[in-house]
Amino acid sequence: MTASVPGSLLFGPRALLVRWAVALAVGFVALYWWAVRTSAGQRQDILVFADAQALNQALAPVAGALRPGLPAAVGLLVLGLGAISAYRRRWRPLAAAAVVVLVSVVLSETLKEDVLERPYLGDLGYTVNSFPSGHVTAATALVVATLLLWPPALPRGAPWVAGGVVLAACVASVVGHAHRPSDALASVLLVGSVTCLTCALLRVPRKAPA
Repeated sequence: MTASVPGSLLFGPRALLVRWAVALAVGFVALYWWAVRTSAGQRQDILVFADAQALNQALAPVAGALRPGLPAAVGLLVLGLGAISAYRRRWRPLAAAAVVVLVSVVLSETLKEDVLERPYLGDLGYTVNSFPSGHVTAATALVVATLLLWPPALPRGAPWVAGGVVLAACVASVVGHAHRPSDALASVLLVGSVTCLTCALLRVPRKAPA
């Protein structure tokens, strides 16, 4: 038995979703300004990054496998769920899942490669801009697509599993020496904003976890 969740983050009233989309986008901009554009932010980011490398010896093999493996594995699941949604003519969730993944990935790469810059503010790690993380963006967007496409109601533990997968993607990128912590967090904020705005515009229907 399921019940509606009018106040949920992903599928609540449109006004609430739009407010969350704006709040997450503001968080993304604020994080970029502090962690990338200020010396204090760069210093704190690199300190956390260095501390995370203490786990590298133990977790490096796992992180190396998870970083490319998580997006690939979740992507295969999304393809299967997408085929089921198409068969059942659940076009709105299918469209929402496609928009979230495509917009998030393209926007992430465009911001990182063409828009955002990392100024040199001292000897605070490599100066190439890596904000946000493309791998974490892809993994997070695919996790969201899984939640959108899951028929017909989410398993009760789905939010915890989804959060665990996203956290694993973040840790793998940081421990694997691929991204700073702010890069990973920025990706989650970006996907969250895109998701909320997409669900508000497309009015995606959803029931509570079974």
